[in-house]
Amino acid sequence: MKTLQKLMFKPGINREGTNYAAEGFWWDCDRVRFRNGMPETIGGWTKFSNTQFLGTARKLLNWQTLLGVDLLALATSKKLYIENGGGFYDITPIRSTVVEANPITTGTAGSSIVTIDTTAAHGALAGDFVTISGATGFDGIATAALNQEFEILTVPSTTTFTVDTGDGCTAGATNGGGAAVTLAFQISIGSDVAVSGTGWGVGTWGRGAWGSEALVSAGSANQIRLWSLTNYGEDLVMAVRGGAIYYWDATAGLAVRGVLLSSLGGASGVPDQVGTVLVTQDRHMIALGAEELVSSVFDPLLIRWSNQEEVMNWTPATTKTAGDYRLTSGSYIVTGQVTRDEVLVWTDVSLHSMRYSGPPYTFDIRQIGDNVSIAGPNAVVTANNVTYWMGRDKFYVYNGVAQTLPCSVRRYVFEDIDRTQATQIHAGLNEQHSEIWWFYCSEGSLDIDRYVVYNYAEQVWYYGTMSRSAWTNASIRGQPYATWGGYLYAHEEGIDDGSTNPPSSLNSYIESSDFDIEDGTLFYFVERLLPDLRFSRSTAASPVAIITMKARDFPGQGYRAGTAKNITRSVETPVEEYTNEVWMRLRGRQLAIKTASPSTAGTAWQIGAPRISVRTDGRR
Repeated sequence: MKTLQKLMFKPGINREGTNYAAEGFWWDCDRVRFRNGMPETIGGWTKFSNTQFLGTARKLLNWQTLLGVDLLALATSKKLYIENGGGFYDITPIRSTVVEANPITTGTAGSSIVTIDTTAAHGALAGDFVTISGATGFDGIATAALNQEFEILTVPSTTTFTVDTGDGCTAGATNGGGAAVTLAFQISIGSDVAVSGTGWGVGTWGRGAWGSEALVSAGSANQIRLWSLTNYGEDLVMAVRGGAIYYWDATAGLAVRGVLLSSLGGASGVPDQVGTVLVTQDRHMIALGAEELVSSVFDPLLIRWSNQEEVMNWTPATTKTAGDYRLTSGSYIVTGQVTRDEVLVWTDVSLHSMRYSGPPYTFDIRQIGDNVSIAGPNAVVTANNVTYWMGRDKFYVYNGVAQTLPCSVRRYVFEDIDRTQATQIHAGLNEQHSEIWWFYCSEGSLDIDRYVVYNYAEQVWYYGTMSRSAWTNASIRGQPYATWGGYLYAHEEGIDDGSTNPPSSLNSYIESSDFDIEDGTLFYFVERLLPDLRFSRSTAASPVAIITMKARDFPGQGYRAGTAKNITRSVETPVEEYTNEVWMRLRGRQLAIKTASPSTAGTAWQIGAPRISVRTDGRR
């Protein structure tokens, strides 16, 4: 007896059991989301700017000035930029400036590489940036070739370094440059990936290899450079993890670099080394992990804050609200998050709450969770005053109470993460689709290549492949922005992958778990498929999706393909926008269905309730 069987699956991906045990759920996917319970392709992305920036971006912050100028800060492993109008303006702070007499020595004749000699130790690393000014051309090298920004090639000694001028010398081995050559050294670069034995990643997480996240000086090229970015009114406050706090004044313009907060007028007691910096709703600047005021010794559990409305004044006084508090749970502070009502602070083992209470203590600080972990400083995001974060082996949610967030892909995700690169993990909010995204490195990868999503409106999970090193929500610009490979991308724009020229297909797909018609005792024969697909967002003239029906006899058996003349175990067919039915020949005890995008661009689809024509076909 033939019958039409409607194929309806519960929303979200379920990977917590076996494929067969997850019957009734979706099993696998890439670059799809769920809307009203139905799977569809995610939105595409385009290059926001064809201008490439230097380094791997780790943090983005979008805000507006008092005059309504839209600014986006990009903090990378090499630079700190502000994007405006598609251009990237370098505001990387200067670490030190020295003036030297005739410090430049040319190399061999014809070489463009020169050696710079400083009187005292320069403190620079290979890969750091230095700007030379006031030099005069000599030995065939033009003045303009000397007076520019350089990336340092090598550091032969503490007082010498080499750069490439791009202009070959004439005789070689000549010393010169002028009597007053200025060398302006930018703050040191950081690593693009976590390196074992340095910085965030030292030691082990328990018996694993996630790292004890020890905090060292930001001046190590082997330490992954993690930034804090926050706006104070229209101005920007920033700090490299393990380094000092810097300040950028928006009224000074995009041609001006950030400066040390401690260099501002009225500065007092500003810590020279911090972990994370935040600005609260009540206008205090907070350092999570900071130098003690008297001893100047860095304490990874110390919280310090500035006077209210005076972010440069950190010295406590009876007439001021500046102060400090040392947490007693854990070994170090990992990160913090400003919410509407409080500041959440994570140590390596606990969660704490800071609420503004006014004089005399300023903040009421208390522990609100123990045995709570967080994967890294950027693994947390808040949506609708509910905070979500990725832990070491589970996900968490805080809505007044910290608790485990149920996850149907937990095993799949945490068995795939490369734990040596946990510091690269970052969370992003895609508010228009009620999604929290976490980006991470899969096992064996040194670069981010995967993501997992929690849809908090539909309370479902899904995942996929994508490389993004930083993300910011669509708060001001109307769509999320993300970075990869030195480019800034606008997401939820179009339906294709705009990182290529011309844009290419997203290669989205979703596949169901195995299902049987009754109890799997009998074999079933499928001869017809009635697809239910919507192509409403497609831009192709004739959009097509590829539907594959697969069959096997036992849960542990692979899907086997037959010949074109015989009944097959896998049938793949293109389904166009106006396809009413598809004829096929498929036989097995267990079935699965997969929908995928074609290799050509321009197709977006949503799955409804497809039906198959099926009949019993014996026991063998």
